[in-house]
Amino acid sequence: AWTTFYQEFDLQNLDPTTVQLSGLFGVDDFGAFFLNGESISVTYGSFDPFRALNPLIISGGFRQGRNTLAVQVHNSACPC
Repeated sequence: AWTTFYQEFDLQNLDPTTVQLSGLFGVDDFGAFFLNGESISVTYGSFDPFRALNPLIISGGFRQGRNTLAVQVHNSACPC
C-alpha cells in the first residue's frame, strides 16, 4: 500500500539559500522524498531497514515562504 506524509514549514524571514535539512530514515520497501513537488531522493529499503538508518541531507530547493516536504512510502504485503 502507498502512503504519503506531508510536512509544511515557513521560511518567510529566512534566506532559503542558507537552509539545510538533515536527518535519518528507514523504509521497508520503498521511499521517495519530495520538496515543493520536486523529487529529491528515492530509496529502496532492505528487509530490516531499522537497524541501519539512511542519511538524508537537503541543501537546496527551498523557497522563501511556505515549503512542503512530502515522503511517499510503499510497504508490500508479506508473501510469507
